[in-house]
This record gives sequence, C-alpha cells and structure tokens, in this order.
Amino acid sequence: MSKYAMVSDSDAKLNPYPYVCVEKDGSIRELGADERVYFQTKYHPVDGAQPYTKDGYGSKDGGGGISGYLERKLVPDEIEMADIRSQIETDDVSKWGRWQKKYPPKKWWKFKR
Repeated sequence: MSKYAMVSDSDAKLNPYPYVCVEKDGSIRELGADERVYFQTKYHPVDGAQPYTKDGYGSKDGGGGISGYLERKLVPDEIEMADIRSQIETDDVSKWGRWQKKYPPKKWWKFKR
C-alpha cells in the first residue's frame, strides 16, 4: 500500500497554509515550520504517527480539551488568527535553554565500577 501526505507538495506552497492549530484556550495560530514538515511527510494510511486532525473547531480531544490541528476552511469566521507563536512559548524555550546551561545533563550511564 502506498504512502501519502496530509498536505501535498502543491498545497504546501499555498498561502495561507491549509491547516492551523487550535490552542487550549480556543485561539487559532498558524503552523510553525516543524509542524508543516509533519503534515507534508508521507505516511502509510494506518500509521499511528500521522497527524490527527479535528473534525470541527468544537471537537474535543481525548482529555476533553479543544486543542489540535484543524483544516483552515473549518475555522469559524468569528475566530481571529494569530500569525506568530505566543510569547509564552518563546519565553518557555528561552527559560529551558538557560536551565540546561545551569544544570547540564549528567552522564549517569558512565559510572565507575
């Protein structure tokens, strides 16, 4: 059986991109470059690693939240789109980098016998 991508090479060049991300608070944002690669990767039809997309904006995930990936055409007109990742996410990444410098990972597998 052949593999396929959620977003074809021709659709990947479209502006705006055909999929968006619904955040926990219900806001919508554009996908980042890494997420776009995820959607453009070819998967076997029954591969569990392929992107999961919501059926509609209000669809709930297994935990009862509304976050997830959604086709852009299914976004309600009254929902405003954020063009960039949130400042909180950027701050979290920079805090993680500072934490790693302060507390580098231990090489626990190289112990003396």
